[in-house]
Amino acid sequence: MEIFMSGYIALGETLELINANEERLLGRFSARFLDKSKARIQEELKSAESFDFPQTAEVFPVRGSILDALWEWGEAHDTGFRINLLKIPILQETIEICEELDMDPYFRSCDNAAYIISDGFKIPCGDVFVSQAAPDMGGIIRIGHTTTERARILELRDFERYLYAPS
Repeated sequence: MEIFMSGYIALGETLELINANEERLLGRFSARFLDKSKARIQEELKSAESFDFPQTAEVFPVRGSILDALWEWGEAHDTGFRINLLKIPILQETIEICEELDMDPYFRSCDNAAYIISDGFKIPCGDVFVSQAAPDMGGIIRIGHTTTERARILELRDFERYLYAPS
C-alpha cells in the first residue's frame, strides 16, 4: 500500500517557537523573514482547516510529532513501512527556526495540520499526487509504502534507521 501526506509538519509549533524566541531569532534572521514566516505559517494552518479528501481515502490526522504519528499509523494497520524522510512535507522556515533553536522538526507537534493518507487514493503523477483535495497545499505527496515485514524504516538518502515506539 502506498503512503501519502498532505499538509506540512510542525506548523503551529514553529509559529509558537518564533513568537516565544523572537528576540533570540532576530540575532540570526531579519524581522522581515520572521514576519513573512509567521504569515506563511498562518496561511498554511488556515488552508489545513479546509482539507476535503475523497471519501475513498483513509485519512489519519497527525497528532503530536510526525514520527509518533507514523508509528501509530503502523500499529493501527499492523504493518511495517519504508518512509523517505526527504518526502515528508516541511516548510524551509520550520527547518531554519528549528535549526537555530537546536530542535529536530520531526519531533515537533503537527497540530492536526498534516495528514497521513492511504487506501483509495490513486491519481499518480510521479511522486506528487495532484489533487482537488488540497489544492492550496500543492497536492498530496507520496512519502513511502508498506512492507510485508513489521520493521518501520526511515530512509534518508543512503542511510536507514528504524523507527521505535514513542516513549
